[in-house]
Amino acid sequence: MMNPRILMSPPALQYAGELHMPVNKPFRNPLHNNPDTTELMLICEGEGTFIFDGKTYVAGARSIMLYNQALWHDERSHEKMPFRTLYLGISGLRMSSLPEGYLIERDRSPIVPLGDAYFDIERRLREVVEEKNSDKPEAGETADYLLMAFLVELSRVVHGKPRNGQRKPSDVFAEEIVSQAKRYIHENYSLAVSLDELSKCCFVSPYHLCRVFKRKTGYSPIEYLTHYRIEVAKHYLMTTDRKIGGIAESVGYQSETYFLSLFKRIVGQTPGQYRTQEK
Repeated sequence: MMNPRILMSPPALQYAGELHMPVNKPFRNPLHNNPDTTELMLICEGEGTFIFDGKTYVAGARSIMLYNQALWHDERSHEKMPFRTLYLGISGLRMSSLPEGYLIERDRSPIVPLGDAYFDIERRLREVVEEKNSDKPEAGETADYLLMAFLVELSRVVHGKPRNGQRKPSDVFAEEIVSQAKRYIHENYSLAVSLDELSKCCFVSPYHLCRVFKRKTGYSPIEYLTHYRIEVAKHYLMTTDRKIGGIAESVGYQSETYFLSLFKRIVGQTPGQYRTQEK
């Protein structure tokens, strides 16, 4: 049986390069789109804030940004750190099961954390960039062939089916997203954590974060935050003599009254009753 094709026709490499911006000289590319070009950018160092179709994301090193054809976007690197990327632009891209000019589904985040796949993706993309900018004979044609190999490998990482015994990349990414969101909650539960903040730290849209988080944990991110805060409060009640109002503030609630009602709803007892029972 023949393996399914990833590339339906050979794309053409329009440009490719490397960007390196030092500290205090941020990269800035105002809102624009490219109606006939599909682009991608691999962040090798630093991080930035990016707007895709009106949604704001923060992306850092070892992430790749996939710009579907005609996607409106705005890019700005953070000035307090160096920013280094590899990038390219493609025309005529046709990938299996995706609209023409698309590298990723419209409802998925355009930012993909690569994890351990980063090193192979970086090596292959650098080969494309170096060949495209070479003055060697047939460099353009060779760059197009290298581009096809790179796109196939990238698609395997982003969309590919697992080998026997391996999890799908989408499952791995989902677990990474949930793990990152949980870690952010565990470290910042005392602050006013919002869904927008969580989605930015995970490089995904709020909708995608909620969908993945609910599927993996049974809770929405904000429900998980609430339950975690209550667990921390229970620990304070069992191990300290702090006043209820102080505990409420320590776990992120400025209103003691709201904290009391929330605690009773979740635990089935007031904080005072819980303390008396557990001490």
